[in-house]
Amino acid sequence: KILFLSSIIPFDCLLTVRALGGLLKFLGRRRIGVELEDYNVSVPILGFKKFMLTHLVNIDQDTYSVLQIFKSESHPSVYKVASGLKEGLSLFGILNRCHCKWGEKLL
Repeated sequence: KILFLSSIIPFDCLLTVRALGGLLKFLGRRRIGVELEDYNVSVPILGFKKFMLTHLVNIDQDTYSVLQIFKSESHPSVYKVASGLKEGLSLFGILNRCHCKWGEKLL
């Protein structure tokens, strides 16, 4: 078992082992997945998946508004646009050279 677990979990990284132990303890106490079963039924853990946060950025609302990634303005003619909003001067508006809605959503 130790050999199998060492291929999945890096035991040399102490913070990962602690986080995984805390997660298993949380799942055991909350009984996620087996809430309606008897207490002698254990929580089924089918596997572990490594998730890296190197490609994600978390920014707060103030930073988000200062960067002006998206900015909505009132449309001068509210009769032409259903929501009454249009894209203002923003980073998205400058970089958006897409010719279709699918491209805009992907951007």
